[in-house]
Amino acid sequence: MAIIDKLLDDLLRKEGGYSNRKADRGGPTKYGVTLTTLRRHQKEATVDDLKNLTLDEAKAIFKSEFYFEPKINRLPKSLQPVVFDISVNSGPTRAINMLQQTLVSRGFVVGLIDGKIGDRTISASEKAACGDLINAIVDRRIVFMRRICINDPSQLENLGGWLNRAESFRVKQ
Repeated sequence: MAIIDKLLDDLLRKEGGYSNRKADRGGPTKYGVTLTTLRRHQKEATVDDLKNLTLDEAKAIFKSEFYFEPKINRLPKSLQPVVFDISVNSGPTRAINMLQQTLVSRGFVVGLIDGKIGDRTISASEKAACGDLINAIVDRRIVFMRRICINDPSQLENLGGWLNRAESFRVKQ
């Protein structure tokens, strides 16, 4: 099984089916695909199109937009799960920024912190890839999620789930 297939299985177990919760700033979602994301793939997509989204269509979107296009597939295998999950939840640019910021904070050179995976980010990731780095990324993600709730208290009802999801990537040492 290719690593992306395992990542997708893990992701889809967490995301569930259709929902349209008031506290979800992403709006209506199915399998974790928002209507905004679907419209990047089907220009005139409606809520009904989202409701009818198939699992295979969702997987294709995740593979292209959140894994291959941002080049998460070029990162060390140990880093791909956490960076991919952040990519789906917060966007590829933010996920890669978190990775780059964490690498820089640990003394690695990535070039610009620009949310793009290039040769320097890959090289630094390969040198740094370990449980400590993954845990530092988890910590950075948690700070980001708490900051969302500080800036928008309506998001507090999501915090418990977000924290559990982030912690699911922590490496026990």
